[in-house]
Amino acid sequence: MKYELPCEIVQDLLPNYIEHLTKPQTTEAVQAHLAQCHTCRDALQAMTAPAPATDAREDENLLKTLKRRLSSRQRRTVAAAIAAVLLVVGCGTFAATAPIRAVDALSICAQADVYDLHEQAAQGDTAASVTIGTDDGDDATWIVSLPQYAIRFNASDALLEESATAYRIASDYRLRSIREETVQEGGKTVLRLSDAKTSLLFGKMEQGGYQEVGLAFQALDEIRYVDADGAETVLWQK
Repeated sequence: MKYELPCEIVQDLLPNYIEHLTKPQTTEAVQAHLAQCHTCRDALQAMTAPAPATDAREDENLLKTLKRRLSSRQRRTVAAAIAAVLLVVGCGTFAATAPIRAVDALSICAQADVYDLHEQAAQGDTAASVTIGTDDGDDATWIVSLPQYAIRFNASDALLEESATAYRIASDYRLRSIREETVQEGGKTVLRLSDAKTSLLFGKMEQGGYQEVGLAFQALDEIRYVDADGAETVLWQK
């Protein structure tokens, strides 16, 4: 199954994709996009490119020159200053990007739309919220577009017999990590969110300023958030 996602979403997903943290469906969607988008391939290559090699002889000559020019005391001072700068930069980067601080349920909300793809396909282009059509290639596939969520994907005939749920998670904080799990409870299909974390610094945004879009190939009935104590808060119900 292939996805065709906008470049903005793909490039936001690339760090997690590189670390193999994306879900199988998301990984497949990113790979399908990379196969046809040179801009995102260039972005991926830039993120994964090894650091340029340095000439060992140049490094050795530079070290010898510095040793000749600096006294032992000066060298210790310079080394301490460099170490201090690296420590400050490293700590600042870690505090600004690492998922450290937990986000509570009051700072997260969700919305979702459940689509009966078979019904939408039967309507052709008459549905306002979703458009389904076929391409003109030899191996014709259905092209499904969900404009409200900026999601676009290719689907087989079999997939159109299923339902799909597009959902958006919004937060007052820039979420650096969040767990997602789909479970069956009492005849309901529930998307359970948990362990949402933001960075120590620069996490706070305007209310609902952070948004994350997802797609489930089944009809969800609820989206809940589970806090560290196990308490569940319903964020959305069908």
